[in-house]
Amino acid sequence: MNDVMTYSESIEYIQTSVAKIDVLLNGLIKLSRIGRGKLTINTIDMNYLLYNIKNELGDKMKSLNIIFRIEKLLPCMGDRIQINRVFTNLLENAIKYIDPNRKGIIHVSSILNGNKVRYCIEDNGIGISPENQKKIFNIFYRINPGNPGSEGLGLTIVKKIIERHNGTVRVESEFGSGSKFYVELEKS
Repeated sequence: MNDVMTYSESIEYIQTSVAKIDVLLNGLIKLSRIGRGKLTINTIDMNYLLYNIKNELGDKMKSLNIIFRIEKLLPCMGDRIQINRVFTNLLENAIKYIDPNRKGIIHVSSILNGNKVRYCIEDNGIGISPENQKKIFNIFYRINPGNPGSEGLGLTIVKKIIERHNGTVRVESEFGSGSKFYVELEKS
């Protein structure tokens, strides 16, 4: 068996590697911009925000036959563009990790928790093992490293945005049973 790559295999390897580096650099640029931009803090109508995200992700959800439920959500204070990115990332992850063996359900709700609003994005997807739950907010960490569409930055970006808003984000999950992501932001 020959261990030497052919010229075309070498070129393909180089092109693939360059594409991976490009994806990572673009992700790092996104991450660095989050920490530098000025936040424009206003009251956010979360019902309107989630309605728009639902419309953006509607084709994906329809193709996977996902049930998407949004309760009447409490408003919060934040930068609308950044909070939109947070909820879009969390919902895209819920869609990405839906369990193919059962009908997907994603549920978004909110409750008042002192001077904060706690939002819950719950899914019945594949869930996250306890050892992965400790790492998912780390930069470049991917539960499924073989997934070519993932940079390992989505949840890092979510955490950074929420921390800039003096909020919190955490996960509760059981492998095989789905996940609940909790985001707390200042009430309006």
